Amino acid sequence: MPDTRPIAGHCPVGNDIPALVDQHRSWLTRVVAARTGSRDAIDEVLQEVALAVTRSENPPACDEQVRPWLCTIAIRQCALLLRKAGRANRLVSRATAQVVHGSRNELRDDPIFWLLAQESETLVRRSLDALDEQQRGLLVWKYVDGLTYPEISRRLGVSRHVAEYRVVVAKKALRKLFLDMGLAEEGMA
Repeated sequence: MPDTRPIAGHCPVGNDIPALVDQHRSWLTRVVAARTGSRDAIDEVLQEVALAVTRSENPPACDEQVRPWLCTIAIRQCALLLRKAGRANRLVSRATAQVVHGSRNELRDDPIFWLLAQESETLVRRSLDALDEQQRGLLVWKYVDGLTYPEISRRLGVSRHVAEYRVVVAKKALRKLFLDMGLAEEGMA
């Protein structure tokens, strides 16, 4: 059986990369956790460290250089992960802003969106007309006039809880009418 002990002055890098990374996993984990602030990123970064070690053209020349070498690779991989996450977050933020602001422009500019908005508005008006007068009045007070529940309760001469309950019942009735008339859930926002 061959002797697998490292030779003095010889670098153990080359043959068994997973063993090398596992041998230094405990302190590498602390380095990665301190840089990323995330326990979830540790495994991903350590895998990237192992890949970087296998691709390295300049492994350390001796055992004393392995720890600083691995630390440098780990820090670099943390920076790459954080940069990648930052780019992804910026991309999502831009896409979200475009969807939010772009949808309003589409409603104004695209005849299809305008037509769909008109049809939805007509269905909402029909649904409101189909509600009984008290429920319609409650919804108008709450969502058009912006009255609070205490203000509604004073106008009705009932307790606040009764006013809240009546508004909830009116909302449920309106939702049922929406569904009966073919308005999708997203049209009810």
